[in-house]
Amino acid sequence: MSVDLNPKQWLNDYGSYLFKYAIHRVSDTEVAEDLVQETFLAGIKGRENFKRKSTEKTWLTSILKFKIIDHYRKKNREIPLSKISESSDIESALFDKKGHRLSAASSWGTNPEKHIENAEFMQVLNKCVGKLPSNLSSVFKMKMFEEHESTYICKELQISPNNLWVILHRARLKLKKCISTNWFEK
Repeated sequence: MSVDLNPKQWLNDYGSYLFKYAIHRVSDTEVAEDLVQETFLAGIKGRENFKRKSTEKTWLTSILKFKIIDHYRKKNREIPLSKISESSDIESALFDKKGHRLSAASSWGTNPEKHIENAEFMQVLNKCVGKLPSNLSSVFKMKMFEEHESTYICKELQISPNNLWVILHRARLKLKKCISTNWFEK
């Protein structure tokens, strides 16, 4: 069955949307542009497989999702603990040698959900996530923003559950410090 797709219009019709989708997930302009370009090429090569069970936009977005996963899969193979340990300065600032907290955690108040509803807080959170190293950011976004199951993340990025836990732990430590500095102590 021949499908009337018009790849010549894809850039005009979907380029901006796909770029925004990619940049939100990879936080790197060049990588996002490359992923969108690869998406269009894969769409052209696989257009015979498009059965019109979804819109072109949805179909291209699903191709982009797999391109993003492949990007992180290549980048994040098993990440050695030594490479992730760059946040030891954060740990030493927050915990003593025995692992006890040096100071009380900042209070989120009686209703922490109100901070999430606050647009300004969300800007701070997004800014802090954007400051994370890309390997931490990508895993954190998949788990917390896209709400993927841990088993799915481990399978897609080909990392162990222990590695996932360490990555998320490091990301949360860095985010705690950044949010405390930029939100609670401002």
